[in-house]
Amino acid sequence: MLQAVEQRIEQVIHNLQSATAFEGELSPPKTLYEQLARYHTPGLSIAVIQDFAIDWARGFGVAEAGTSHDVTPDTLFQAGSIRKPIFALAVMRLVQEGRLSLDEDVNTYLTSWHVPANGEWQPRITLRHLLSHTAGTTAQGYYGYDASATLPTTLQVLKGEFPANSEKVEVNILPGLHYRYSGGGMVVGQQVLVDLLQKPFPDIMRELVFEPLGSERRLFQVANVLAVLAGMSVACFCWFHAGWLSKGLASIVSSITWSLLAPVQYSAVTPYGLTSSDWDQIVSGSSLTLGILSFIGMALLLRQQNNPSVLKGLSLYGGFGFVAIAFYLFAFALLGLGYAD
Repeated sequence: MLQAVEQRIEQVIHNLQSATAFEGELSPPKTLYEQLARYHTPGLSIAVIQDFAIDWARGFGVAEAGTSHDVTPDTLFQAGSIRKPIFALAVMRLVQEGRLSLDEDVNTYLTSWHVPANGEWQPRITLRHLLSHTAGTTAQGYYGYDASATLPTTLQVLKGEFPANSEKVEVNILPGLHYRYSGGGMVVGQQVLVDLLQKPFPDIMRELVFEPLGSERRLFQVANVLAVLAGMSVACFCWFHAGWLSKGLASIVSSITWSLLAPVQYSAVTPYGLTSSDWDQIVSGSSLTLGILSFIGMALLLRQQNNPSVLKGLSLYGGFGFVAIAFYLFAFALLGLGYAD
């Protein structure tokens, strides 16, 4: 049995062919690793489904170029627009339960935002329009954000407001007449579910799709725990070496830390196995908890940088006092949100 599976895997990874300009003709076979090198791809994960079950799944290459972190079947990848049909499955569950209608005006469900009027015309679009890309909505796709950038809220994306880097979502052609791919339309559908159920979107997807399927390691929002801890440690580092936390510095530190912390708080399941409720407890926990997190963040950062001089200087502040100071610095960084214009 195992040998047969290995033979099927070998058959796939040594016989990759692509379409050519000539009908019915495929390119000469290439190996998986030849294709990885051609497209400058450090790694990937493959799962083959046969008879409605996973026949085999395996990772190839590394998770990040220049590292030795092998890709495994459990490695998390950004799925991109593959998520759209998964989102459609969540919508159809609610339709099946009678909580949504595919043909109702979405403005009936929306409370925090509404499909805007186009001049004197108020478009009427439905979930059927949105899921089939026939709603006439704008914002074909999204460009993504740097890891250090402040992430916009869903409402800011819909309105095209800073820090969103995309246009606002509106309807500029008659719904139902033409197919036009629109990522913005899917964001409208996402907001429908959030307004209807009054829950964070990752939690909705977990409850409606992932938990029933037993897919606990799938999530609809990225959580970078190490980046959060590093962000907290920045505040500690600045305090020790500058002796003060200026208004401008607080603005920088708070925006980086909070933009990273907010997605983590509402992640369905993080790569480190923490649920959204776990992070709710951490974020709303005691000062000691946040202090310890800040301490760990500094330790991780220093370990990565491997800077003996900095380690020697900071050893003067060792012990619990360092943890307490670290917490207060992190608190100041968050409070900076309130006064940093």
